[in-house]
Amino acid sequence: MITVTSLKNFLNSCNASAEATVFCADIGSSSLKAALITKNGAVLSFFQQSLNSSDKTKLSKQWLAVIIAAAKHFSRYKPTICGICISGNGPTIVSEDGTTLLWNDELSEEFSNANVWKKGTKSLFIPRLLGFRNKFPEIWKKSKFIFSGPEYLIYMLTGKAVTILPEIRYVPAYWSSEEVEHFGIEKEKLPEFVPPAFNCGCTTKEITADLYLEKPVPVFCGAPDFIVALIGTNTLQPGKICDRAGSSEGLNLCVDKHLSAPQIRMLPSVIPGLWNASILFPDSGKIFSSYKAEFEKKTGREISYQELVKLSLQDRNSCGYRIMLGLAEKTKIGLEILAQALAKANQDSENPCSIEISDTVTVTGGQAKTEEWIAMKANISGKTFEICSIPDSELSGDAALGWLGLGIYKTIQEAASAVVTKGKIFKAKNGGHNDNL
Repeated sequence: MITVTSLKNFLNSCNASAEATVFCADIGSSSLKAALITKNGAVLSFFQQSLNSSDKTKLSKQWLAVIIAAAKHFSRYKPTICGICISGNGPTIVSEDGTTLLWNDELSEEFSNANVWKKGTKSLFIPRLLGFRNKFPEIWKKSKFIFSGPEYLIYMLTGKAVTILPEIRYVPAYWSSEEVEHFGIEKEKLPEFVPPAFNCGCTTKEITADLYLEKPVPVFCGAPDFIVALIGTNTLQPGKICDRAGSSEGLNLCVDKHLSAPQIRMLPSVIPGLWNASILFPDSGKIFSSYKAEFEKKTGREISYQELVKLSLQDRNSCGYRIMLGLAEKTKIGLEILAQALAKANQDSENPCSIEISDTVTVTGGQAKTEEWIAMKANISGKTFEICSIPDSELSGDAALGWLGLGIYKTIQEAASAVVTKGKIFKAKNGGHNDNL
């Protein structure tokens, strides 16, 4: 493990460069994205590569190779790299040899969440741990450690085995010692809990060479992609709200007390004492993706999302326009539900709060790269929508945690406020649904 003194000396040498960076990487279900990001949120270089495998159980074995490809792409900037920060989806389960059970892989009925939860847990990980052990018994037996996704890659880079716990209130979603014992899971296979921005030590000698680095660099824990996306949109103060829209969509409002409404899911924030109130539209992006596939089949040509959005907006009678309109209306309704629940909480006579919901919704995910769609949402909802300067907010969240780990910032909130900068703004206008395009 790198010492405090040596870390300070190392950071001082990095700061000799005006453009010192953190190598940020986020593991998705279908691609891995990486970027070199400065302490002020500037991106020196970006890299993305698809993860393709006919056998999903081997998918994680591609991750290190893609990180090395990203490092090669970044090679001209290698003197600037002060550290690495890794995040990814979860609860993906990976053994030490890289055998993978993705977070969205179906489990047999016996190990479904509903059936396992009946046995006395609300953990998201225990059903998948049990499912992995059942599906790969010999691999489970031989594996010294069982990881979640980003932790496996951290292990490959450093040899350090950890489990990233976003905040202490997330223990029920992971596991307790009592639960592990109750379900007969070998406790020693589950690495210790550590917080986001935890320093896992430096890259090994072999990895340092593979990544074209001039010297070993410290590797820091990111967090599950949902958490780093909230950090990367700076949705960390009560009243701030973001729209995370990709294959699914979620409206996320930061609050300091529980909101009550059937549609709202409450989860702890990464910031102690705060909560994330969310409304989910699980099939939002999938609906438009299905339409895209049908359009391509019908026309016999491939088309980008951006082009299809523009074509759809030009014809209000098109199926694409109706789909976009319906999804934008859902966003409007979701924002109204959150506002109403917050107003009710503000009026609570016993424990009132005084949060004001922001007039600006920060957008992240795939839709953040399709400006026409954001403009439609702004016009329909009457809200201002804003893209961050880094639309892939998982990467900016990693940057905030990396620079926090390096000691440049003292808190996650301070780091996010410095790294996350504003991009293009879309204001609502009167008139038709696409008047502000």
